[in-house]
Amino acid sequence: HGREHSFPTRRSSDLPDLTVSALTTNKTTYGAGETVTISATTTNAGTGGAGYSTTKFYLSKDTVWDSSDAYLGYDSVNPLAAGQSESATLDVTLPTALTNGAGTYYVIGKADANSNVSEANEANNNKVSAVLTLQAPDLTVSALSTSKSGVGPGESFTISATVQNTGTVAAGASKIHYYLSTDNVLSSADTLLGYNYVSSIAASGSASISATVYVASSQATGAYYLIAEAD
Repeated sequence: HGREHSFPTRRSSDLPDLTVSALTTNKTTYGAGETVTISATTTNAGTGGAGYSTTKFYLSKDTVWDSSDAYLGYDSVNPLAAGQSESATLDVTLPTALTNGAGTYYVIGKADANSNVSEANEANNNKVSAVLTLQAPDLTVSALSTSKSGVGPGESFTISATVQNTGTVAAGASKIHYYLSTDNVLSSADTLLGYNYVSSIAASGSASISATVYVASSQATGAYYLIAEAD
C-alpha cells in the first residue's frame, strides 16, 4: 500500500511584504551630475520575517519604474521582522548627460530589487519621490566667422567662434569642432578641420575662442560651408 506524506508549506498570510514606506530627497531642484541625498525607509508590512534584501533607487522621467530608468544606487537592508522598518540615507550622483533632457523627473525606490525574498505581495515594492526639477546646460554656437572668404588647398585660415550656454546651470569644460561641408547640414561625410577646448561657462554666459586650421592639400576645390559643433 502507498503511504502519503504531508509537507508543511508557508501560507501567504505568513509571508513578509517589503515596501519602501518613505522616500525623500534633500532638494527638489538639481543640476545634471549633481549629488542627491536620498532618505528612505524599507518596511516589512507582512506577517512573516524577511531575510536580507536590497532596495535600489532609479531616476525616472515618469512615476512607473521600467528597465530604461537610470540606476542611481542601493541600500543593503538587514533582515526585518514582521512590522519592522529600517531607514537609510545615501548620496547618489545624477547622470551628467540627461537622455531625456532637462525637466521633471522622479526618484523611484524599489524594495527587494533583486527578488531575493518571497513576498505576500510582489506588486507594491516601489515608492516614488516628489517631483524633481533637473536643469542642464545648453551649449550653442552663437557666432562664427573666418579670416578669409576664400582659401586654397594646403592653405590656412583662422576661425573665430562664440559658444553660449543658454541653459540654467553652468556647463563644464567642453570642445567645439570645426568641419568643412558641401552643404549646411553636419554629417559623417564632412571633413574635420580642427577643434578648440572650451572652458566652463556659467549659466547664460559665453566664451569666445579662435583656432587656425589648414585645408588638406588633397581637398577638392569648390564651394564649402564651415560648420561648428559645440560639445
